[in-house]
Amino acid sequence: MEIYLLLSLILIGFIGIRLFKLGSAWSMEFIKDSKLSSNVNIVLLVLFYLFNGGLVLVSVFFWEDTGNQITYALSRVGLALFLVGVLHILNIIWILYFFYFI
Repeated sequence: MEIYLLLSLILIGFIGIRLFKLGSAWSMEFIKDSKLSSNVNIVLLVLFYLFNGGLVLVSVFFWEDTGNQITYALSRVGLALFLVGVLHILNIIWILYFFYFI
């Protein structure tokens, strides 16, 4: 369980930094105001950290002692990736709606 917690938090940190760097170019393309674009990217990074950090902590607090800990840990990582993907699509839809249709 401790290895899962440590590796998950390190992975979340590296992925968050990478998405922040890649997202800055994407947000500049859709949001023409550079200050607003930077602020939206920072908010998305903070939300990414809060969501994934919370999901990891909930997973640790409700850790089930099953026979195969590796399978259980990977299922938790898969759940996190699925939920982040859904939230990513919802964020894109929201940003497109807000900046192009309003």
